[in-house]
Amino acid sequence: MVSIEITNACNLDCIMCARNKMSRDVGFMDFDLYCKIIDECAERKPVVLLPQGFGESLLHPRWMEMIKYAKDRSVEPIVLITNGTVLNEKNIKALLDLEVDQVVISIDGVNKDTFERIRKGADFERVIENVMRLIEYREKKNVNKPSINLRIIQMKETEAEVESFFKRWQPLLGPGDEVSINEYNTWASAVEDRSVKTKKLPENKPCKQLWKMCFIYWNGDVAPCCVDYDGELVLGNINDSSIAEIWRSKKLREMRRLHLCGQRDKYPLCARCPESG
Repeated sequence: MVSIEITNACNLDCIMCARNKMSRDVGFMDFDLYCKIIDECAERKPVVLLPQGFGESLLHPRWMEMIKYAKDRSVEPIVLITNGTVLNEKNIKALLDLEVDQVVISIDGVNKDTFERIRKGADFERVIENVMRLIEYREKKNVNKPSINLRIIQMKETEAEVESFFKRWQPLLGPGDEVSINEYNTWASAVEDRSVKTKKLPENKPCKQLWKMCFIYWNGDVAPCCVDYDGELVLGNINDSSIAEIWRSKKLREMRRLHLCGQRDKYPLCARCPESG
């Protein structure tokens, strides 16, 4: 999996997002840098591509060109995650025309008050309208791409609405779509723990993300996992190296070794992270 943060700009201020703690500069990935990454991915298929990081990807002014370039290079499947606020008619038609493989839309709650209390800055009615338009346009075009994944984060604020969330959306979706529950993520204790059940640290087990995901920030820096919201464990930069060079680098091999030896706590971020990939 290659996750490319084409931007870390966002139009919301969600209560559970580590972006609120981020000290990195906000920016948009240069198109040439993006193409460099995709070109390498094309040589090492299959690759699951996530044009996503700590921002709303549809805010990038060239996101359509970026998706098209990846599709033209046969880098797929492409899974795009969005908060649904900018799923306007133009963007929906582009998602359909570009044949994005899956669109994941985060909708935390079935009630306006719950949703807008969590996803600060979002308009509940507008997001619901956008999702319904996506479903409608896909049906009119009679295609099965993108598949739609509507997800809710299970936390104290949404726990009472999880069952209602499934009942509301499941009948409206197609056979390749899904409604899913995401476990709450504290981003290695960066944000308040709002989970229904407090997670325990994973007993020093190795994190699988070190072997399965390459996370690239908008400026080309590479992190070992998606939990590293602030670039605490940067391994290198794509402007200076290839993905393969960073993936096989001494720095990342040593990190994997320490994880395998039960010494993940050598890295403060890993020591306070309850995830295990």
